[in-house]
Amino acid sequence: MPLTIQMTGVVLDKSCPAFHAVAPLLRRGNATLYMQIDYHPHDTEMEYLRDPNIFANKWRSLWSAFTCLPNFSTDIKGRILLDLLNEPDEYGMGWSGGKTREYKPHGTYLLAAMDAIDQLTPGEAMFSIQGGGQTALGTSWGDGFATDGNTIGWKHIDDPNPFFKELLSKPYRKQVVLSPHFYGASITNSTVTGWELWNAFSLSWGRLMVGNGYCVPGGECQRFPVVIGELGSKLNASLDVQQYNEAALYLNNMAPASSPQFPHEAVSGWFWFCWNANSEDTGGLVADDWSSLVWHKIDWLVEHLNLKPWWVQPTLDANKEPPPMEEQPLPTPRYTSKRPQRNPAVAAAQSPLLTEPAV
Repeated sequence: MPLTIQMTGVVLDKSCPAFHAVAPLLRRGNATLYMQIDYHPHDTEMEYLRDPNIFANKWRSLWSAFTCLPNFSTDIKGRILLDLLNEPDEYGMGWSGGKTREYKPHGTYLLAAMDAIDQLTPGEAMFSIQGGGQTALGTSWGDGFATDGNTIGWKHIDDPNPFFKELLSKPYRKQVVLSPHFYGASITNSTVTGWELWNAFSLSWGRLMVGNGYCVPGGECQRFPVVIGELGSKLNASLDVQQYNEAALYLNNMAPASSPQFPHEAVSGWFWFCWNANSEDTGGLVADDWSSLVWHKIDWLVEHLNLKPWWVQPTLDANKEPPPMEEQPLPTPRYTSKRPQRNPAVAAAQSPLLTEPAV
């Protein structure tokens, strides 16, 4: 899998000069580097969710900051994935509208933003979309794409069918990637495992990958690619490790998760949350010194998600150390604490490219 960087918490008020630092990373000579821009609104930016048109105009402005770069056509186009709205459930949003605030269905925001961006650069942007309003299915925030009417009625979850029906009428429909998130019990408080976990994945997005994918009644059909937009854990609690091991079986389409009972294709694209050491719930791939690698996580990614660091040697397995296990009561779910808090002592030593987007 190509090396991919996720810029989380990007502010939608940016001008062209702010992204000149990105351009050298995406030079044609570095053809294996890709980037996902993830919009995670906070504080004053919540105002952007008041109206889908405001939201769309902000995204159009941000995309313009990339398209105005001199190497956009040669180096950048096709190598940036736009993750339009992070974990709508956090804001009480779903496919059916706002639950705790006066928001419109979150598909309205996605379509408005994609319309605006595609008008600016027809056929050139790649879109990453997250689901919502379906946590009763047993999925994490950022997941939730189940379109089966019986499942929607049985679980009393939001209905994304109006969104998908309209999406399939758009010229950019084949530029859309489903980007569900997955977190274990230490983050979500969910104890779903085994076949129940695999069934939840298939009901949500696995079915949209295979066969005819999603079909508009009497109209077009389309299968959708899937990239896991976020997954991460300290991997130091037994239930978390079990859930991640079983999720990996599904992502790799390996038995018993490969049973026809759980329709899907293998998923090779994923973003691990996160590299930084200051993510409270998940920890980082680097330790608190921001330098030492957390090897039990690297080992897990190599073994279970086919990470292939350039330094991997055939004897890697012989040097594995088991992770320190810390059995603790399951916490109250608190997704917002995944947002890395700025460490002033470390921030000064980091480059603006790494720190500015995460503000």
